[in-house]
Amino acid sequence: MPAEERLASDEGIHPDKSPFIMDPEEMSLGVGETKNLNVFAFPQEAVPYNDQVIVLIKDNPNPAIFPVQCLGAKPVVTVNQEKIEFERALIDKTNMKTLILTNTSSIPVHWRLTGCDKLPEEFEVSIQKSEPNKPLKPCGVQEINISFKAI
Repeated sequence: MPAEERLASDEGIHPDKSPFIMDPEEMSLGVGETKNLNVFAFPQEAVPYNDQVIVLIKDNPNPAIFPVQCLGAKPVVTVNQEKIEFERALIDKTNMKTLILTNTSSIPVHWRLTGCDKLPEEFEVSIQKSEPNKPLKPCGVQEINISFKAI
């Protein structure tokens, strides 16, 4: 790998893989005119990215350079236990276990438990997914109570 590419990768600059999109890609402004430039980032990897917006000014040999950066991140949620086991229970007695989800990523995460609809009627899960407008925040914790009632 050439030194320039290695250095660029180390700094979070990926040649031919910039996650930044400008809308519009180009624009011209008259004297005293203002327009909005939207810069979006869609990183594909969990690494920092750096780039620049370069503004050329007529009759000025020095461009104005605005650095932009973003941090790519993967959603990661850990659980406190891989398996939940219930012991024998007397008829009409309920045992409860708690599953703890922890968001260990730097971005909010929407989560969902699958297969709850296939559980026998003896089991009840208190929460099966995050609320639509309330993802699990970074470093956030969600407790899920799972109960078993012997019938």
